Amino acid sequence: MRKEDYTIFEYRMSKEIKYADLIYNEKMNGIFEKVCVKTKTAGYVDMSIYRPLSWDGKQILKPVFNFHGGGNVLGYYEQDGKYCRLLADLTGCAIFNVDYVVAPEFKYPKPLFSSYEAIAEIRKRCDEVRIDKEHVVVMGHSAGGYISACLTLIDRDSFFSIPPRQKRTRYQRSHFRLSAIATGNPCRIQKSEGPFKGDIRK
Repeated sequence: MRKEDYTIFEYRMSKEIKYADLIYNEKMNGIFEKVCVKTKTAGYVDMSIYRPLSWDGKQILKPVFNFHGGGNVLGYYEQDGKYCRLLADLTGCAIFNVDYVVAPEFKYPKPLFSSYEAIAEIRKRCDEVRIDKEHVVVMGHSAGGYISACLTLIDRDSFFSIPPRQKRTRYQRSHFRLSAIATGNPCRIQKSEGPFKGDIRK
């Protein structure tokens, strides 16, 4: 790590103080399931799954992967917990709140490729986590919106790099068909009457 990277840790200190109570409350009172997958690019990636409170434990849900903001250097994915809970209950989807890796420990493009690998691993465990692996949505605000957009491009490029004769088979097996949604500040959205106008269940 370079000496100029040290300022990031000073910046994080102020955020640690700001988000301390919020993170504590989400860890203690949030209703979610914790999962962890291992990636080749950045090791283990944690996620919290927020399902509708009315979920019966059997229904297959469409997955939405949420990527928090933070300028690519801040973690604290718990800050999106209430937002993900709201989305799960309103849409009937399984919202995966992703604790993706950040710089300077994991510099570009590791956050992007490790997130893509993490989604691929979750798709392999679709029966276990009860999701529809053929309809995957990624979303985020600020840095998370950037990551979501990049993931769709990685997905697109991985498909178009496949030789024509192999495309049909590999597309069915591994291509995500990612769709991306960029959102505003979730803190502001939670205070509004409606978080969004579209219906991601379609």
